[in-house]
Amino acid sequence: MQPTSAENIVYCVSSVQKIIDFQLDFVFTDGHAVNGFPVLNTRLQI
Repeated sequence: MQPTSAENIVYCVSSVQKIIDFQLDFVFTDGHAVNGFPVLNTRLQI
């Protein structure tokens, strides 16, 4: 895997409450996507 340069990284900052308020679809994880064993969660698990 090639390193990602800082110019190609985008940070999106929000809160869980705002995501719920706007009724947006989402998935969150308890780990890093590269390690291969994160648990994915959806609105039903919060």
